[in-house]
Amino acid sequence: HELEHRETWSCNVYLLGPVASGAEDQCVPVRDEPGTQRRLHILDDEEVEALYGRPCFSVDDRAEYFTLEPAEVALLRSLRGVSSQVAFLLQLGYFKAKQLFFPVPFDEVAEDVAYLLARYFPHVPQAGLRSLNMRTLFNQHHMLLVHFDYRRCGAKERAHLAQRASQAARLNAKPVYVFRELWQYVTEQRIVAPGYSLLQDVVGTALTAEQTRLATVLRADLTPEECAALDTLLGSDSGLHPITQLKHDPKDFSLGEMRREIERATALRPLAQLADRLFPLLDISNEGIKYYAALARYYSVFRLRQLDTPTTYVYLLCFAFHRYQRVHDHLLTCFLHKVKEFVDEGKSAAKDRAAAQHVADQRDLPKAGAVLKLFTTEPGDGTTSFNTVQAKAFAILDRPRLERVAAHLAKTA
Repeated sequence: HELEHRETWSCNVYLLGPVASGAEDQCVPVRDEPGTQRRLHILDDEEVEALYGRPCFSVDDRAEYFTLEPAEVALLRSLRGVSSQVAFLLQLGYFKAKQLFFPVPFDEVAEDVAYLLARYFPHVPQAGLRSLNMRTLFNQHHMLLVHFDYRRCGAKERAHLAQRASQAARLNAKPVYVFRELWQYVTEQRIVAPGYSLLQDVVGTALTAEQTRLATVLRADLTPEECAALDTLLGSDSGLHPITQLKHDPKDFSLGEMRREIERATALRPLAQLADRLFPLLDISNEGIKYYAALARYYSVFRLRQLDTPTTYVYLLCFAFHRYQRVHDHLLTCFLHKVKEFVDEGKSAAKDRAAAQHVADQRDLPKAGAVLKLFTTEPGDGTTSFNTVQAKAFAILDRPRLERVAAHLAKTA
């Protein structure tokens, strides 16, 4: 999801929305008016509907979810009245599909009702069904919970959800990550998922508590000198903020770009060392570091300055640490790239040279044949000296080329 997370430390207010293309799960903090209370927007409408919307069955889905097992047939027979039985079948099929309970007004799910009547009550007209009271529906809910070994999300379960959310927020402060952890928890524990608004509140509370925890640690452990060093990232003495310069990635692996990366590493080293000292105290996971670093990278200096100071320091520390690592990644990648280029050039040169040598050898083979003929055409009476024959041979093909051809013939013989 491309998300923009707007948060404040003081008001416990969260707002999520889409960000520019390419920003992945990033959050943008802004200040809301004092006293406003808005829930954390984690999922878009389509995602909420996919999780909480009443199932819309196809023909195959109806055949699957409305087929009864023997125990379910017994439960159906224990109910009195066709209306009650049809409502039970609807809730049974929907619960099988999504493990949630839904309202079942017969007129809103007419196609499912028509299927059930045709399959199980062929002589009952749909117009003869009557609505059920809430007590009857809740009794059927209880029957289904017992049948599927599920339970509702009561006070005890909500407390466990809050604890799970707190743990997840320490690993990754992305709201959607914490939400997914909670959804996985209720699925594993066979709990009927609470409403979306309740999960929004649980996630928002956990993230606020995590922010407060980080702020408390920083207030206790950051010295005034270290705070000043972090503040310099947002300064603008030269007209361009240091953090803006540090955000730039190298355009290529040229010598100039790599030198600028080394300069960035030099500037970031003290802050990266500070982050390395504080991270064990902050207890931030690697995913959390990357997430907060992405926020600092995404925000403008203006927005960073709008945040409470501890919030800004968390983002800046994570940014400095993560960017320092990326600098080294870029330098190592550049080194590997240059080595590969060198190896590739060597292989290409060797291949070209071998090809050229092969062409030369093929061109010299006829001349080598002429040299060999000297031994068959020269008189064999001993009057011609070897030096004379050798001089004639080298006149046809000079010594180095003749030696290469001889070596080539020896290898291919």
